Amino acid sequence: ESNTQFLTKNPEKAHLFYMPYSVKQLQHAMFVPGSHNIKPLSIFLRDYVNMLSIKYPFWNRTHGSDHFLVACHDWGPYTVNEHLELSR
Repeated sequence: ESNTQFLTKNPEKAHLFYMPYSVKQLQHAMFVPGSHNIKPLSIFLRDYVNMLSIKYPFWNRTHGSDHFLVACHDWGPYTVNEHLELSR
C-alpha cells in the first residue's frame, strides 16, 4: 500500500470509491433483445446503491458524491434514472 500512488485499502484515506458495476453483464443477464426497456437495469442499479448505502458507511458520508462507476454503453447513463443521487 505504501508503494502505490493512487490506491489505498483504508477508506479514511480514499478520495474516490470505485463501484464495481458491469452494464455488459447486466445486459446479458437481464436485458431482453429487441426491447428498449431499460427499467430492469435501472431498478437493479437502484437496489445496488441501496445495498451499498446500508453495507458501507462511506457512501453515506457524502451521499455517494465521491463514488463512481463506469458505464461503457451509450444507454448506461439512463440506468441511473431510478436513483436520484446518481444523476446529480
